[in-house]
Amino acid sequence: MSSILEYPGTEVFFIRHGRTSWNREGRLMGQTDIPLDAVGRRQAEAAAHWIGQYHPARVYASPLARARETGEAVAAHLDLPLQVDERWSEVDMGAMAGLTWSEVEEEHPDFVRARKVDPANADRLNGESDRMMQRRAVDAFSDVVVECRSSTAAVTSHGGTIKAVLAHILDMPLGEKWRLQIANGSVTRVRCSRRGWQVELLNYSDHLPDPRGEI
Repeated sequence: MSSILEYPGTEVFFIRHGRTSWNREGRLMGQTDIPLDAVGRRQAEAAAHWIGQYHPARVYASPLARARETGEAVAAHLDLPLQVDERWSEVDMGAMAGLTWSEVEEEHPDFVRARKVDPANADRLNGESDRMMQRRAVDAFSDVVVECRSSTAAVTSHGGTIKAVLAHILDMPLGEKWRLQIANGSVTRVRCSRRGWQVELLNYSDHLPDPRGEI
C-alpha cells in the first residue's frame, strides 16, 4: 500500500453519501447503484451547505449514484466541477449485495467464519475483501493530497471506504474499522499538521435535517 505524502495545511473533508432505501432497510449495497431517497437528498444538500464555509478547492466523488449525487450537491454549492474516481467506490459485496446481515449469516456462513478469523482479508464471493478496497481507497486519497497540497478538498464516498482510509491514517488494524461510526450525510475532517495526519472531526452530523434518518 502506498504511503501518504505529508503537506502541512492540507485538509480533506470526507462526506458519506445521504441515505438510500437500502440503508433504511438495512441491506448491504456494496457497488449496487442505489440512488438517494428523499431523506438522503435533503442530507446531501445540508452537507453541501455546511461544508461551503470551508471553501474546498476541489470536490471528488465515487461514481456510484448515491455518492455522486451527494458530490454533485457539494460541487454545485461551491460552483466547482465534480471529479469522479471509481477508487472511492464502496467495497464490492459480490453475491452478498442486497442482503441483510441476517441473510448473510444464513446464506454465506463460510464468509462469516472467515471474517471472524481475519476480517480485513476475508473474500466476498464475486466481490472484494476489505484489504483490496483499502488499497485503492488509500491510493485515491494519496492522489487527492498531491493535487490539493496545502489546500482543502472534499470527497463524497461511502462508510466502509471512509473508515478504511481513516484506519490507514490512524495506523488502526483494518479489522477494527467497525469501531468508527460514519453516518449517512456525516462529515469527517482530516488535516496534515507538522507532525503528520490528524483526525480533527469525526462523524459530524449536527448539520443534518433528520439525524435519526441514518442506518
